[in-house]
Amino acid sequence: MTNKTLDHEFLLSDDDMNRSFWVQNDVHFPRPLTPLFTSLIMPAMSNGTKVCYEKMKMQIERVDVKSLNGYYYQSIIPRSKEDYDHEEHKSIMMNLIPNLISRFDDYVENVFKPYYEKLSAFKTKNESRNSILQAVKELEQFFITAWVIHYEVLTPKQAAGWILEELYSQLFNSNDKSAVYDLLVGTMNKTLETDRAIWELSRQVKKSNLLNKLFETTNIESLFENLASVKEGQQFLGDFQNVMTEYGYRNANYHDLNEETWIENPKYILGLVKRYLDINDDFDEKFSEINMKRTQLFEQLLLKIHNSSEKQQFKEMVETALHIWRIEEDHHFYIDAMLPARSRLFFLEIGKYMVEQKIIANKNDIFFLYINEVKDLLEKPNNVENLIIKRRKKHEENMNTIPVPFVGDPTNIANANELEQIIGFPQGPINKEQQSFKGTAASKGVYKGKVKMIYSQEDFHTVEKGDVLVTKTTTPPWTVLFPIVGAIITDSGGILSHAGIIAREYEIPAVLGTKVATSMLNNGDEVTVDGTNGVVYF
Repeated sequence: MTNKTLDHEFLLSDDDMNRSFWVQNDVHFPRPLTPLFTSLIMPAMSNGTKVCYEKMKMQIERVDVKSLNGYYYQSIIPRSKEDYDHEEHKSIMMNLIPNLISRFDDYVENVFKPYYEKLSAFKTKNESRNSILQAVKELEQFFITAWVIHYEVLTPKQAAGWILEELYSQLFNSNDKSAVYDLLVGTMNKTLETDRAIWELSRQVKKSNLLNKLFETTNIESLFENLASVKEGQQFLGDFQNVMTEYGYRNANYHDLNEETWIENPKYILGLVKRYLDINDDFDEKFSEINMKRTQLFEQLLLKIHNSSEKQQFKEMVETALHIWRIEEDHHFYIDAMLPARSRLFFLEIGKYMVEQKIIANKNDIFFLYINEVKDLLEKPNNVENLIIKRRKKHEENMNTIPVPFVGDPTNIANANELEQIIGFPQGPINKEQQSFKGTAASKGVYKGKVKMIYSQEDFHTVEKGDVLVTKTTTPPWTVLFPIVGAIITDSGGILSHAGIIAREYEIPAVLGTKVATSMLNNGDEVTVDGTNGVVYF
């Protein structure tokens, strides 16, 4: 068994640092990744960008990805100026955008759902070693397939927003990007669906004195068992299980394989149901209200355009972008979140088999092997417990390492504007006189409240109504907290990050990509969040 893959393919070397500028992607991968996930996700993402960006004649040739102390770093490789034609690229995007939703939905129904069911049904019992190996190889290839689809649907969706930005700027002589994205709220997506399903469970609890009492008096660790002990609780758990089955293939900590998913442990969603009991707003009424505001804003802008052809062009572009906008959240639900979650359960099954074969000591040890090592060990079993001990120790060391945010000179980065909208760059120094720091103005409004620091899904049930959520980053599963909190502050993320998109859906002030929030603030601090100007006062 060799470690050539580890040495050459994934690690960020001195040569890599000298030839390019690298950014730690702390929006999607804020923590160190395990070896198994690293060896699956990095080739898949790099290949996905290369394949799709060539077809779409992007200004970017590809995105290279490497690991430094377990953290995920990416480098944008620009296409040569001679090979890039903005109008050609724009024309390709405009041809792809109209049919994007139908293409994406077809992938969900005919590629992702069937394969996920196949993964769930796979059991090693009575399977030959060769068939188990083939199943692993098939999943490895599916990662490649999934991430080609990921960029195939996501890139035109993002392009629609940037084309709309360009058109808005020309028509209204304004660079206010937030105004553009205020026109794209109010579309139902899998993230909002999840929130709504949890809200409906909380309404079910509110209607019952018995369920209310159980939720009020039982700690989160014992709640499921106590509900199962009474008939009314059993009926509730039937509906609860349906929500788990539909929305539970995710974890909120970060994308990797070694984190417990919601489908494995009911306490995560039950804890959220408990907190949603404090919400008095009607989800559907609030959603309709946001739709109405968006429509009013759109109509006001149309009145300002006097040229009929320009008005029609703007109208069509807004409607087109609005139609496809749910892809931002839905692609994450079915690819970014669900693929690791389903793969985790599959690899735990493989890990159980490897324990039986005395290859590893614990089924979770499989996460500390690279995919090539898993395949080698299935072909030629060999005890690797000492290797696992070293890998676990290294991973723990990485978890305690503060990552360097950038390697290289940020002024030389290609497509800095697009990257900033998703990841977020430092916005300015801390103002000690005014006791403030800046970030990206991702969702308008001003809110004053007390800080609640949240670092993982284990803490979700501690969030109280009106708290100011402060965290390093928020993946879509975190947005289940948005109906509870009064504002959001993050270290990473930009106006097009998931946190920004869903904060606007809930009309919650959000200042993202501050880089310093979690180091400057503490639980209980009273802060003012100015989401309109991107400033936090403490």
